[in-house]
Amino acid sequence: MSRRRFILCSIAMLIVLLLGLAKFMDLPVFADALRSWTLIPKWGVPLIAIGIPALEIVGSLSWLLGMQRQRAGVFVFGLVGTMTIAYLIQRFLSGPPTCGCVGILANYMSKLETLNWVLGRNVVLLAVIGWSLMSGKSVSTEPIPSAAHAGREAARGFTLIETLVVVAIVGLLIALLAPSLSHVRDRARIGVTLSNLRSHASIFTAYAGDYKDVMPAATFPTGISIVRCQSQGIAAKALYFDMSQLWFLAMADGYYSGDPSSTAFLSPLNPYTRGAGQMLGTSYYYACSFLASPEFYNEKTRTVLPQQLRAARLSEVVFPAAKSLLAEYTAGQDWGPPGGAWAAFTDGHAEESQMYAELTHRSGDGEDSQFVYNGHFPADSYPLLHTKDGVRGRDK
Repeated sequence: MSRRRFILCSIAMLIVLLLGLAKFMDLPVFADALRSWTLIPKWGVPLIAIGIPALEIVGSLSWLLGMQRQRAGVFVFGLVGTMTIAYLIQRFLSGPPTCGCVGILANYMSKLETLNWVLGRNVVLLAVIGWSLMSGKSVSTEPIPSAAHAGREAARGFTLIETLVVVAIVGLLIALLAPSLSHVRDRARIGVTLSNLRSHASIFTAYAGDYKDVMPAATFPTGISIVRCQSQGIAAKALYFDMSQLWFLAMADGYYSGDPSSTAFLSPLNPYTRGAGQMLGTSYYYACSFLASPEFYNEKTRTVLPQQLRAARLSEVVFPAAKSLLAEYTAGQDWGPPGGAWAAFTDGHAEESQMYAELTHRSGDGEDSQFVYNGHFPADSYPLLHTKDGVRGRDK
């Protein structure tokens, strides 16, 4: 193999090595990304999440250390090729639905940018490794060495120059990647939480379709309610607006395969739940404005309770793309946007959104001098949960 091809292949193998190490550095984020693949069964996610980075590291290191270099090169080439084909199948056969609406088109274009990056990177890696492998099979014009010399050649590892080249490349790549590695992990976690929010929003819409346009509600306006997950034998006492936090428990049997402890309910952004595995709770809050009539969230029309406490109808939403449905509360925390939240909107899209005081009902669920009733969320503490004019209003 020529010196030029050796250096190019070394760089390609180092990239594969760094990709494997990056996955190992934050396995929960990689596993969460794999769970969004419809081609991968749930039981296979832990095996694949550990297996892929392990194979990337072993294969690339074997090549870099000169251990069965030809076989290691073929193995890495096959591994990257298989992953690329699987990625293409997932994106084109199980990707965004073919729909003419702008929201789905915008979502598809954002995924297409990721697709172009992944494909471009993998194609370059495959080209470099494949080119080097083909050169390794070429017939040498030099005389055939003796058996003794052949044994020494087969056992030869790096020369001093090759070692220095590899060390220099590794140092350069680490120096370039280190400052941005934390930012990349954070962006990956944000992508996972936005994906979770979009998935939950679509389930809420499906619920309204199943229940004659009525949005989820499992608590009574007066007294203590019991929110249950029958299949798991779980029951929780709740006041009316506690549905905002206990929706995952109420909907688990009908829409989440009876699994109220699914990691889809937890945000990878929250350092207190990250990597905790299965636990009962959710990071995503159901907007309280869907649990009352629009008149309840207007100071001029709010009347004596509990008449205005009811589940809203999906058809009552006037601005679907601007009305929050679920939000991850992070305001004031060191892992979230100040004064805002990552939120899913009624039309199904999710984004980082800010809290606007002029669009928010000032007394939240009822905490003011005149109306005090199950007011567990003040308006200014949990962004995007209390919209002025309720579901008829907008949050942005």
